Amino acid sequence: MFKIENKKTGFFLLLLFLLSLGIRFLIAPLPGHIPDFRCWQEWSRSINKFGIINVYEKRVEPTSILPDYLPSYLYILGFLGLIYQKFFSPTFELNTPTLIFLLKLPAIIFDLLTGFFIFWLLRNQFKLKFWLAFLILGFYLFNPGLIYNSSYWGQIDSIHTFFILVALFFATKNKFSFSWIFLTIALFFKLQSIIFFPLLFFLNFQKESLKKLIKNFGLSILTAFVICSPFILSGKIFQVIRIPFILTESYPYLSVNAFNFWWLFALRPYPFGLSDKDNFLGLAPYFLIGFALFFFVYFLLIKNILKNNSPKIIYLIAAFIALSFFMLPTRIHERYLYSFFPIFILILNKEKRFWLIYLLLSFTYFANLAAVTPFWKSEYLFNFSPFSSWPIVFINIFCFFYLLYYLFYAGKKNSYRLTNL
Repeated sequence: MFKIENKKTGFFLLLLFLLSLGIRFLIAPLPGHIPDFRCWQEWSRSINKFGIINVYEKRVEPTSILPDYLPSYLYILGFLGLIYQKFFSPTFELNTPTLIFLLKLPAIIFDLLTGFFIFWLLRNQFKLKFWLAFLILGFYLFNPGLIYNSSYWGQIDSIHTFFILVALFFATKNKFSFSWIFLTIALFFKLQSIIFFPLLFFLNFQKESLKKLIKNFGLSILTAFVICSPFILSGKIFQVIRIPFILTESYPYLSVNAFNFWWLFALRPYPFGLSDKDNFLGLAPYFLIGFALFFFVYFLLIKNILKNNSPKIIYLIAAFIALSFFMLPTRIHERYLYSFFPIFILILNKEKRFWLIYLLLSFTYFANLAAVTPFWKSEYLFNFSPFSSWPIVFINIFCFFYLLYYLFYAGKKNSYRLTNL
């Protein structure tokens, strides 16, 4: 554990967490992203009425949308719904500030858990002095986009990101069995966590024998079985298996309001934008080009990490994977940049320009979320102009290419910069 030098530093650390928590609690009762919350309230009520194993097939209301999430978050919704119905609303009244607050609470808790873990890593793994670690922690806890995501919008990106960060930490310590377990937990909260599995595979393959790699993969499968055990035992596991296929085909658009490279071609926001199944200049479908670009960059990153896999390089490449996933494929949501920030912030002190990249992307991420679900209107917008957001897109593109340059050119030109991260 990290040391608290004296009561003064302990007081300031506690104050920092309490202030960030206070801001989040102040915002949390607001309705946020109405379509998401309509689903989560209905799913929570459905679980408490019909049971968790029936959540994928039974609706409380005929107009309710069946869940398209994997089971982990549904367990949390069921638990929160049980508390709400027992202590606050026996009839399970929807859209109350209490229910909205309860449903946002897990994301807020994991926001703070991630902050605590970041501070622990900075002090223990990277040996930073207290006040520098304190400053970096402040940039995480008071990042407006991250607060907006969990406390106003009410999304749960903080949950799977926490488990991704823990998995990466164990990978830097060559404790890959724990990495596979925690990354699998992350996957069952949010499917996009899958982008870190190839990175973990190659790190594990490089450090351990094939036998141990297979054993660790088996632990991942076992973790998945434990998470899905209610559905396995009830003979309804295929309802879970079909969820990834539903998700991959749910949003066949160039961009689901993500201000990334494809937003320049989207012309209109989701759900009115161009389909990514159309051909780009008659050559190939947009989605195929987008994922080809992502996997090409991924391949180059893997080559880089095989040469130098120090902890800071692992975190830098993992952060760039998160940024590349936001920028290059089609069908990307505006929220998907979240995982970049807690990973990238760990190496801010190693390069002065990283602070600028972090601040710029924090601004664009907040602007992206606020453009889609404005705080001042509390409604989901479908009619804003993509052209007005192009300056934000160009900032994102600049940050992407700067980090790409840093990894593949600056490092070769001056190997000291990479090897001493």
